[in-house]
This record gives sequence, C-alpha cells and structure tokens, in this order.
Amino acid sequence: MEPKLESYHGIAQKKWSHRIVAAILRIFFNVFARLEIKGIENVPKDGPAIVVSNHLSNFDPILILIDFPRWVNFMGKEELWRHPFFKFIMPWAHVFPVVQRGDSLRGLRDSMRNSRKILGDQLLLGIFPEGTRSKTRQLQPALPGAMFIALENNALLIPVGVTGTENFIDFTWLVRRPRITVTIGKPFRLPHYAGGPMDKDLLASMGTITMQHIAELLPPEYHGLYAGNNHEAANHH
Repeated sequence: MEPKLESYHGIAQKKWSHRIVAAILRIFFNVFARLEIKGIENVPKDGPAIVVSNHLSNFDPILILIDFPRWVNFMGKEELWRHPFFKFIMPWAHVFPVVQRGDSLRGLRDSMRNSRKILGDQLLLGIFPEGTRSKTRQLQPALPGAMFIALENNALLIPVGVTGTENFIDFTWLVRRPRITVTIGKPFRLPHYAGGPMDKDLLASMGTITMQHIAELLPPEYHGLYAGNNHEAANHH
C-alpha cells in the first residue's frame, strides 16, 4: 500500500485512542525499563515548532509521544508503508512519508509540502535529522533536507536527547531493565537566513548547530562527531 500524501493532515493533541495506547505503553516501559522523561516544561504551549531528536531505535518516536504535552507529527521513511503492520499504524499515528532516496520528485515535493502545512497550522513537526538510526548510538551528521525545512520555515526547534532505547534491540530487557531517558531541551532558532541559495555548506553548518544542541542533552559516549572540539569536523562529513 502506497501512502496517500495528498490526504495527510496533522493533529495538535492526542485523540482518545492515542491516550489509551500511551497509558498502556507507559505501564509497559515502567515495568520493563527504568523510564525517565525530563524537560516537559520546555515545550511551548502553542505555536509551530520542529522537534529534532537523535535516533537509536524504532521505540524513539513512541517514547517521545507518550508524555509529550502536544502531539508530534513525525516524518517516517516511505518503506514503512510497505510493511503489513506499519502501513496501518502510520496513518493512525499521523506519520507522513518522506522520500529519502531521491527516486520520486513528486514524493519529495509532497513531503516538503506536508512539513510546511504542519507548521503553517501551528502544529509540532517531528524530524530525526540524522535520517536513520545510529548503529553505534553516537550522533551522526544531520541530513540537508531537515535543515532546509527548518530554514525555509524559520522554525523554532525543540531538541530532544534519547538514551537507552538501543538496549531494546535484543531481548535482554526481559531480564534486565535498561535505563531509558528522554530529555527535552530549551527551544532555539537557527541563525537568521536572509534568502538566496541554500548551498551544501550552509545546510551543513546549520546541521552542526542543531546536532550540538542535541549533544548537550546526551552523555559524552553518545556525542560521536560532536564530542569535545569535533564540531567543526562534523561539517565535512
């Protein structure tokens, strides 16, 4: 089943079904993990913003949504809509597809249009700037597409740092409760963009700024390219 981009619409708050599922998942994670969510007070009560987070596992968006005070309308890779389970879950969760491999210009345009629509409707947009899960748990460079959306919309960014979800990849969590932390940082804006072409260097520098904000919410072992004085090097990857 191909995702229907043209019919997408975001939401502002959890619906009753989302609240029920969130309550069940909260119990699950409190039983099988030591879950802590910090910084909820940093989420603006209204207005558009982009939630930007590191990405360790498929549990990350679920954990962000459980206690986030507003609904986050996430992007998802288009391949998820071809999976028998996820193709039904994605519309329910108000996730919309993003074309990552450049094989569909129309799909890419629709993904960008949906991003603008969410922000134009004063909602929260969710993006994992790295574009995929980190296999080493360390931060990777931000993709240019995420930074293009942020700059084009002069968007407020809400950084989120997630730790511990990489321990849910195998089944050791059944016998050893991993510590999982979701930390929401203070919102920030990228430097003012005066117009003109968004070239590779500009988008890379904006990506570095964004990933630095996320790194500040994570323990040193998660920093990767953004550890110590390596921020400049991150621009050249």
